[in-house]
Amino acid sequence: MLLVIYIIRYKNVRYIQSILGKQFDNLFNKTQIILQNDILCNYINILYVYSKNWLTIDQINGIQITEIRKHELLLLEYNSYSIIIVQLINQWMRCIEDIIDNLENKLIATTTFLSRKRQNLHSTFDVDLTTMAITLSSLILILLSIVCVFSFTLQHSQNDNMCKTTGSILCIKEELKIIETIAKGIARASGEIEQTIEQTKALETLNRYINIEMNYTQYNVPIPEFHNAFFRANNIDKEFLSELFYEAHNAMLFYYNSIQDLLDLKVEYAETIDQSFKKIQDNLRFEIICRYRSALNVFSQKWKLVNEAGRIKFSRQHRLAPSFIHHIHSVVIVRYLQQWMELINYVIVNLESKYF
Repeated sequence: MLLVIYIIRYKNVRYIQSILGKQFDNLFNKTQIILQNDILCNYINILYVYSKNWLTIDQINGIQITEIRKHELLLLEYNSYSIIIVQLINQWMRCIEDIIDNLENKLIATTTFLSRKRQNLHSTFDVDLTTMAITLSSLILILLSIVCVFSFTLQHSQNDNMCKTTGSILCIKEELKIIETIAKGIARASGEIEQTIEQTKALETLNRYINIEMNYTQYNVPIPEFHNAFFRANNIDKEFLSELFYEAHNAMLFYYNSIQDLLDLKVEYAETIDQSFKKIQDNLRFEIICRYRSALNVFSQKWKLVNEAGRIKFSRQHRLAPSFIHHIHSVVIVRYLQQWMELINYVIVNLESKYF
């Protein structure tokens, strides 16, 4: 009877309220981060140095949950599945320790051997690198299985079709490097848009209205609370890092929507500027927003959907020509974008010394 009550109460793993369930999730979360940052990324770096290929996380399936229980794991199955993963991890940790011990012994022997026969060096390491590649694939399998245990409902409940897939990632550092590169490109493109608009004849009048709109909109745009706090922090923890990603993701959604409003104006003679904004919008979507979502997924962190993010609310300027309104809105958007690109770049560049 007691078992039946437990099964009813813990029907879905996402809603497990027991202290033990939360402890399991926290331990698995910590284990996943260690596997990801301290083991898998280092294996990839080693394989990269020796030009060895490896499977990506999308090419390997985790331990499969029975299809009927995929979204509704019972507590008993949850615990059984957790034990299987823990046993697998323990087995592989022992294997890795043995490999490293043997590799250290081989390296010592190889150092002596090199003084006599250097030409055999590459063949000595080929065997070990093959072993590393196999180990890496198995570790990815375990990592994916951990994701299945406590975060398999997250993506299902958060889909606004912004991203083709929001899969698990192995190295957050690599994702952030791409975001950094794209952010620099967006900042550069934003500057070029403003320079193009500044060539207008009525520049003084344009600047006056731009200043009016900057003052009008400053209270309804995203505030970089955590990004500003990052400047003052000596070190940050995982929760702070998750909030940084969440804040940047939501801000990028906000400006994605703001650009869409600008494009929807469909102003005549603004095709060139609109094309530049469309490129920026696509980069925001696929190269920044989606990558932030993948990073947030690592922390099992929810994110805002595109229809929840809002947009810039401009004042009503009925007496101005549509092309002039387009110029004003364009400059306001790119100035806010440039501020955020600078913040994002600063955080990524300095994250190494404060978190990783």
